[in-house]
Amino acid sequence: MDKQLKDLVKKASSFAREKNGGLSNRIRTKLDEIKPALAVLTTERLAPLDIQEFIQRETGMKIGIQSLRRYLKDSFNYPPAGNGKPPTVGQD
Repeated sequence: MDKQLKDLVKKASSFAREKNGGLSNRIRTKLDEIKPALAVLTTERLAPLDIQEFIQRETGMKIGIQSLRRYLKDSFNYPPAGNGKPPTVGQD
Protein backbone atom coordinates (compact mmCIF):
# COMPACT_ATOMS: atom_id res chain seq x y z
CA MET A 1 0.00 0.00 0.00
CA ASP A 2 1.18 3.45 -0.66
CA LYS A 3 1.56 5.98 2.15
CA GLN A 4 -1.67 7.84 1.38
CA LEU A 5 -3.75 4.66 1.56
CA LYS A 6 -2.04 3.60 4.81
CA ASP A 7 -2.86 6.97 6.34
CA LEU A 8 -6.48 6.62 5.22
CA VAL A 9 -6.74 3.15 6.78
CA LYS A 10 -5.20 4.45 10.01
CA LYS A 11 -7.69 7.35 10.13
CA ALA A 12 -10.60 4.97 9.44
CA SER A 13 -9.50 2.72 12.28
CA SER A 14 -9.22 5.66 14.64
CA PHE A 15 -12.63 6.96 13.57
CA ALA A 16 -14.27 3.56 14.09
CA ARG A 17 -12.72 3.23 17.57
CA GLU A 18 -14.03 6.69 18.45
CA LYS A 19 -17.52 5.93 17.18
CA ASN A 20 -17.96 2.52 18.79
CA GLY A 21 -16.63 3.65 22.14
CA GLY A 22 -13.55 1.49 22.05
CA LEU A 23 -15.59 -1.71 22.18
CA SER A 24 -14.87 -4.55 19.85
CA ASN A 25 -17.71 -5.68 17.65
CA ARG A 26 -17.87 -9.00 19.52
CA ILE A 27 -18.34 -7.30 22.90
CA ARG A 28 -20.82 -4.75 21.55
CA THR A 29 -22.86 -7.57 19.96
CA LYS A 30 -22.86 -9.54 23.22
CA LEU A 31 -23.93 -6.49 25.21
CA ASP A 32 -26.70 -5.82 22.70
CA GLU A 33 -27.89 -9.43 23.18
CA ILE A 34 -28.26 -8.94 26.93
CA LYS A 35 -29.63 -5.41 26.63
CA PRO A 36 -33.01 -6.28 28.26
CA ALA A 37 -31.18 -7.54 31.37
CA LEU A 38 -28.99 -4.42 31.40
CA ALA A 39 -32.14 -2.29 31.17
CA VAL A 40 -33.44 -3.93 34.35
CA LEU A 41 -30.15 -3.29 36.15
CA THR A 42 -30.08 0.37 35.12
CA THR A 43 -33.74 0.78 36.11
CA GLU A 44 -32.82 -0.60 39.53
CA ARG A 45 -30.05 2.05 39.64
CA LEU A 46 -27.19 -0.38 40.21
CA ALA A 47 -23.70 1.06 40.14
CA PRO A 48 -21.68 0.44 36.97
CA LEU A 49 -19.26 -1.73 39.00
CA ASP A 50 -22.16 -3.96 40.05
CA ILE A 51 -23.37 -4.16 36.46
CA GLN A 52 -19.83 -5.08 35.41
CA GLU A 53 -19.81 -7.86 38.02
CA PHE A 54 -23.17 -9.15 36.75
CA ILE A 55 -21.93 -9.23 33.15
CA GLN A 56 -18.78 -11.11 34.13
CA ARG A 57 -20.66 -13.58 36.33
CA GLU A 58 -23.47 -14.34 33.86
CA THR A 59 -21.64 -14.22 30.53
CA GLY A 60 -18.00 -14.74 31.47
CA MET A 61 -17.19 -11.61 29.48
CA LYS A 62 -14.70 -9.17 30.95
CA ILE A 63 -15.26 -5.53 30.03
CA GLY A 64 -13.41 -2.49 31.33
CA ILE A 65 -15.35 -0.13 33.54
CA GLN A 66 -14.77 2.88 31.28
CA SER A 67 -15.98 0.94 28.24
CA LEU A 68 -19.03 -0.23 30.16
CA ARG A 69 -19.80 3.29 31.36
CA ARG A 70 -19.63 4.58 27.81
CA TYR A 71 -21.89 1.76 26.56
CA LEU A 72 -24.41 2.46 29.35
CA LYS A 73 -24.32 6.18 28.61
CA ASP A 74 -24.81 5.63 24.87
CA SER A 75 -27.50 2.97 25.21
CA PHE A 76 -29.44 3.99 28.32
CA ASN A 77 -28.24 7.51 29.16
CA TYR A 78 -27.10 5.99 32.44
CA PRO A 79 -26.04 7.17 34.88
CA PRO A 80 -28.05 10.34 34.43
CA ALA A 81 -26.16 13.61 34.41
CA GLY A 82 -26.09 15.45 37.69
CA ASN A 83 -23.87 17.44 39.93
CA GLY A 84 -23.57 14.66 42.50
CA LYS A 85 -25.54 16.53 45.15
CA PRO A 86 -28.91 15.32 46.40
CA PRO A 87 -31.82 17.59 45.49
CA THR A 88 -32.90 20.06 48.13
CA VAL A 89 -36.60 20.25 48.83
CA GLY A 90 -38.32 23.38 50.08
CA GLN A 91 -35.21 25.51 50.52
CA ASP A 92 -35.53 28.87 48.83
